[in-house]
Amino acid sequence: MTTNRVHRVLYRGLPRTGKFAAALAIMALVGAFGAGSGVAGNADPSSCTVSTATSQPFLSFGDQDSYFLAPGGSFEGSPGKALNGWSTTGRVAISKNNESYYVGSSSDSQSLFMAAGSSATTPPICVAIDTPALRVFVQSNGASNSSLQVVLNYTDKNGNPQSATVASLSGGTSWSLSPHVRFLSNIAPIVGGQGQTSVSFSFVPVGGANWQIDDLYIDPIKSQGSDGWGGWGGCC
Repeated sequence: MTTNRVHRVLYRGLPRTGKFAAALAIMALVGAFGAGSGVAGNADPSSCTVSTATSQPFLSFGDQDSYFLAPGGSFEGSPGKALNGWSTTGRVAISKNNESYYVGSSSDSQSLFMAAGSSATTPPICVAIDTPALRVFVQSNGASNSSLQVVLNYTDKNGNPQSATVASLSGGTSWSLSPHVRFLSNIAPIVGGQGQTSVSFSFVPVGGANWQIDDLYIDPIKSQGSDGWGGWGGCC
């Protein structure tokens, strides 16, 4: 997906004031893509390793899938280390406000704050054809006409950086768990015979709200989803 296409996706359905806020977000997003897309797939895709350290963090939500924690996805640690490898634009900071379910650890105490018009991009994450989805906790200040865009950054088969919006998340003043954010249809054409590739994800507030995210997990199991989508057949 080209940057122009991302513009169209983020603008769709927004009032004029929302479009202005979205324009600010896009400016931040382009800066994030400059860092995120550049590292997403330049390394040899066959050399990356999908994490095997999985857990079942969302059992209390009826989700029996196994996940691995994205790099820095708990946002724990000292301010200088909690965002190690992440790239940000605008006003982004570690917040002393953990998601209220403490799925990572009862001792966790931090999350990621993103002001309106900012963006945050993960370090490179190795994903495979059987790594189809992510879930993350979200919270906003409740402003209307606001959403949190999840953007997949990757390198296509021709070596060109690409970005595709894979979700538009809603949220309120209480912490909530996102639905499964599917991206298998995006990575399937690029993994090919290598079976895996390196990507990154950008989180972009659109509209007037400030947002927080916490506990970002990737699902590496394509065929055992508790929601019955069953991998290839029901994804995306």
